[in-house]
Amino acid sequence: FFAATLEPRWQVGAALARTLAALGMYSQAKELFEQLKLWEEMAESLIMLGQRDRAKEIVRSRLADAPAAADAPTMWCMLGDLTKESEHYATAWKV
Repeated sequence: FFAATLEPRWQVGAALARTLAALGMYSQAKELFEQLKLWEEMAESLIMLGQRDRAKEIVRSRLADAPAAADAPTMWCMLGDLTKESEHYATAWKV
């Protein structure tokens, strides 16, 4: 009878980070995304902070570490946006 329907800590953290990003607080959101290993959102925060080179590093390392991950197509598209090379979009279709 002491059951509580609390969300897991990582879900609360992700919601907080997304709220911070929506409010334009990208630096704080980036730190939370990094702690939670939400790489796509972290890269987007870096882009908004003007750190495109660091975002490219994150995306490339994520693709090297987990090329068959569920977020791989999105990461390939993000890499295409960052480098402006169209072959990355074709790779996203193949994955």
